[in-house]
Parts: sequence; structure tokens; C-alpha cells
Amino acid sequence: MSGKRVDKRNWHWFVRFIAGCFIRVVFRRKPRRTSLSLDTPFILLSNHQTSFDAGIMIADIDEYFVPVASEHVLHIPFLGKLVKLLIDPIIVMKGGIKVRGVSGILKTLRRGTSVMMHPEGTRTYDGTTFSIGEETGKLVKHSGAALVTFRMQGGYLAMPRWADYRRKGPVTGDIAGIYSAQEIGKMSVSEITDIIRRDLYQDDYAMQESRRIRYRGRNRAEGIENLIFICPSCRSTGTFHGEGNYGVCSCGARMYCDEYGYFGGVSVRDMNADMTGYFRKTYSRDIEFSDDNAVIQIINDDYTRETLYRGRINGYYDRITAGENVFMFSDFNDSPDLMDNGTKGCISAGSMHFVITGNRINLYKYVLLYEEFKKNFR
Repeated sequence: MSGKRVDKRNWHWFVRFIAGCFIRVVFRRKPRRTSLSLDTPFILLSNHQTSFDAGIMIADIDEYFVPVASEHVLHIPFLGKLVKLLIDPIIVMKGGIKVRGVSGILKTLRRGTSVMMHPEGTRTYDGTTFSIGEETGKLVKHSGAALVTFRMQGGYLAMPRWADYRRKGPVTGDIAGIYSAQEIGKMSVSEITDIIRRDLYQDDYAMQESRRIRYRGRNRAEGIENLIFICPSCRSTGTFHGEGNYGVCSCGARMYCDEYGYFGGVSVRDMNADMTGYFRKTYSRDIEFSDDNAVIQIINDDYTRETLYRGRINGYYDRITAGENVFMFSDFNDSPDLMDNGTKGCISAGSMHFVITGNRINLYKYVLLYEEFKKNFR
């Protein structure tokens, strides 16, 4: 899985055809077939709402480009091998743009090939675009390439990251801005970053408040425990979960998840904000979380994985422990990042990279633990 990238330009027509067929079936959306008419390589940036955002852009945009993808894509059964064969993306470690990934991006652009990436580094948890750091503006400025921004809408509501089942409803994506290499060259890093943040910002619930679009599906509440780990009613940890179309808790709380994405009339965006606010208010050195049946794997330089530990993990204010293995937050390179529906996570510490997985383990709380440690003790 390592080594020099292979140019897959000759396969582009076939990949576009497959992507177009896929989004017609999954999202009931026709490709929009847009030509950018740029005379230089470009960096295509998009907010990240679904697992198939790249496919939508491949189907929509005529020009050939190489996607930047997380290493976990290579481990998806069948699809990982197909992506490697037909696209050969630039691989980065989960959770943003790392040094190895930046090098691959710049080399690709210097060879005259355009690149597509999600500067958030991860899919939205609750329908709003994550904060985008200035390092993305620096990369665009340093690259000498043109900039194209693309905004996804409705993807979260159709495919909530935490959910076990997707919904049927409109997913749209449109080019938000096209900036030539000459225009980018005249801008400061701050100006470029501001443009990226503005063009890529999306709040699916703000869209719902004005448009009220139905996203039909079954068992709409199932999987909510992958995100919401504190009951909105009784504030107990690990008791709130989805059953069919209801979020329920042993305290008697019962919140109906409607076809507009609301639980008892409350958006998941607001539920998440309420939960994280309560978490931060009650956070202390005595805080502790635990989960059973976790699996921790080491990610090697060639992106293969080796199992390091199986069993119980514990989270404290300054570390995660797994048997004799101790992962100090002070050693982390960046915030732990989640994959898939939130039951898989990636940790980078020094030159080591690890993946934590587990059945029905909410790893979001460990992300919040690290973020509070960084804010209060680093």
C-alpha cells in the first residue's frame, strides 16, 4: 500500500461513470457536469458530510483530480482495493493534513495534477461544518495552485454520522467559488483562510429551519448513542440510546426522532451543544470513563495494522489506559479523531498511530476528554 502514486487519469471516465450511477441510486441525484475552465492545477476543497462526498464531486466536475483520503479507506472490505486500483488517492492519517499528506499533495500539484480534500479532516457530527485551521490557507498559498470550493448540503440529514441507517432525502452539492492561481497569489494566508471558511460553512439544521425537508427512513434514532453519551434528561452517562424512532433512557426519557432530524423537537446540533456544555461544566481531574471489548491496533508505515490490545479501556483527565498500555494526552500530536459512525477512532502520538475500535463504544467522550485537557492543562 506504500510507494509512489500511480496516475489513474486513463480510468477517470470509468470512475466518473460508476460515481454517477452510484449517486443516482443512493441520493437520487443527477450529476451536474461542470467544467471549471482553469488553465492551472487546482485544489478542490469541500465540507465533509457523507462517506460519498468525493464521489459526488467526481461525478459533477469534468476535470480530473486526485482525492486525499484517510488510511482507513484502504481497510474497507472490497471498496478499499477498488479505490486503490481505480483512483490511488493520496493517503493521510485520520484527523487532518499531516506532513506526509502535505508532501503528497504538493508533489501531485507540481506534476500538473489537481487535488481534492476535506480540510475539516473528518465528517460533521451534527450537521455543522467544523472549524478550519489556517494551515489549510497556508497550503493553498504555498501550492501556487488555483482554489475551488464546493459546499455540500443535506448530506448530514440523509446520512447522519452517528446513525445506523441512512435516510431518503435531497443531498445537494454546488461550487461555491473559483479563484485563479493569480488571484490566490495576491491574497494573504488569512484572506484565503477566511474565504475557505465562508465558502465551506454549512449548517443543515439552519437549512431545515427555513425549508422543512423530510428525510424518510426507518429506525431513525438508532445509533444516537454513538454521539450523545449523556442523557439530556437525567444527565447519567451511557444510558441514553436509540430504539427504533425513539431516543430512550432508563430514567424514562423518550424523545421521538422525526423525519426532519429532530429529537422531541430538539436538533442533534443543539443536543450536542447542550451535552458538551454540561461536560465542560462538570469536567474535573476526577473524571473517568470506561468501555469494555475495545480493540487497539498499531498502524504501520505501510498502513497495515497489528493488534496491540483487546479488552477494557479507561479514560481519565490526562490519559487513556488499556491494560498496561498508557496513552498520555500530553504525547498526542492532535485531537483523537473518529471514523465511520463514531465507534472507531485514531490516535497519533509521536511517530506512532493507533486505531481504537469496539462494538457500541462511544469514542466521542474520549475526544472531549483530550480537548478539555489541552485547554486546561497543556
